Amino acid sequence: MAKRKTLFDDRPIEISELTYVIRQDIASLNTQIASLQSYIRAQKQPQVAAGKGQVEEHNSNVVMMLQSRLADMGMGFKDVLELRTQVSEISMSYSGLRRSMKDLWEHGKCQGIEGMLRDGRRDQDES
Repeated sequence: MAKRKTLFDDRPIEISELTYVIRQDIASLNTQIASLQSYIRAQKQPQVAAGKGQVEEHNSNVVMMLQSRLADMGMGFKDVLELRTQVSEISMSYSGLRRSMKDLWEHGKCQGIEGMLRDGRRDQDES
């Protein structure tokens, strides 16, 4: 695990491609829901038959529910992408820190740190 380059075994190119596909799907669903909403509005007629208003209300409620669920799903997707970006940035920072420490160690600039760490552990053990 220490030799891994990233925290997760993901493939950034595949993730980018999937992200693009998901965003396109969300946009398409949004367009389809808007079309459905327009269709329902166009179908509204004076309530001639009994129960006609209930059907229109039901149709409108279904479209609102679809919009709400798609919005929730879109926000969840956005949250996941933001979290992944944060984890990726932290992982890159950690990798850079490890490389810096390795470089310092190889050039003999961290020899004093080893002694300080050892002394710090002794102080904790004595407490």
